[in-house]
Amino acid sequence: MLQDLQDGKTPGTNRVTTKTAVCEKHGEYEQRIMVISFTGTPIFEGCPKCAEEDEERRREERTRVAESLEAAERERKIRALENMGIRKRFYETTFDTFLPSSAAEKRVLDACRGYAARKKDVAKTGETLLLVGRPGTGKNHLAVSIIREWSGDRRILKLAEMVRDIRQAYSNHTNEQTDIERYAMLDLLALNEVGIQFGTDAERNLLFEVLDLRYENMLPTILISNLNVQGIKEFVGGRVIDRLLENGTVLEFTWESYRGKK
Repeated sequence: MLQDLQDGKTPGTNRVTTKTAVCEKHGEYEQRIMVISFTGTPIFEGCPKCAEEDEERRREERTRVAESLEAAERERKIRALENMGIRKRFYETTFDTFLPSSAAEKRVLDACRGYAARKKDVAKTGETLLLVGRPGTGKNHLAVSIIREWSGDRRILKLAEMVRDIRQAYSNHTNEQTDIERYAMLDLLALNEVGIQFGTDAERNLLFEVLDLRYENMLPTILISNLNVQGIKEFVGGRVIDRLLENGTVLEFTWESYRGKK
């Protein structure tokens, strides 16, 4: 068949011939020449080794572009996590990475999953979630998992971080109330280490203001603490905690710490 084409014996088709050509880079090669049947215009095939190298360069460029896009997407996801207050240790933390080993842990996991799954209803009612109990039992893990699955403007941070941020506004002679309202008006706020050192009166007062505003605006809040509910009431003030628990759930983490376990 190739010989037929070379000899131009197939009617109505483009005629193909070959000749020896020289590539400046790769030397001699058999060059195919196609002559368009209607116009008689010849099309000369280039060096096949050059064509292979060109294709390899295009593949490498496509790979570089894909890797660049993947890196940009990773960076975008990391920025989004950091903006939510999720730090590097918890970048991969999700409900699926919480592996319960008891019925109590499974109940807590299911309750937190349910809270996240009901986010539209929770956002309407301002339902509060208290995660209390022993350190190292997964409270922060589950709070981060909820934050990841939420929508809107949400953040998880330590109480001391929030207080420091608000007081920094005061020291910079800006409006402290504006910073209080910034936290008070988040779509979801999760505060960790509530009462860890029993804080100062100023710390408790700032927390009270934020929580009271969130209660009045029916915005959901997650409080994470090694204290029990009574301890949280003593730290924050019983009145505001009782208000939050009018429409809230307390989850107790009573099992042994995971820290140090293989």
